[in-house]
Amino acid sequence: MKPYLFKITTRKESTEDVSLELNPSQLQAWAKEYAKNKAATIDQDALQELLQIVGGDQWTLGNELDKLIAHCPAV
Repeated sequence: MKPYLFKITTRKESTEDVSLELNPSQLQAWAKEYAKNKAATIDQDALQELLQIVGGDQWTLGNELDKLIAHCPAV
């Protein structure tokens, strides 16, 4: 009989690659909520400019928001 740990680590499971792409208005809402959760705010014009630069990549948008928030919580 194989050890229980061995059974867990060798068990095959199927996984799916799930991608959630947000439309522009959803992305704006996500960015505002992200800033709010970090106790910050972002001006609509600044957000529009940031989205034009970053595009729809949430990972990059989050990183850029973190940088802006670290510099100035009220962007």
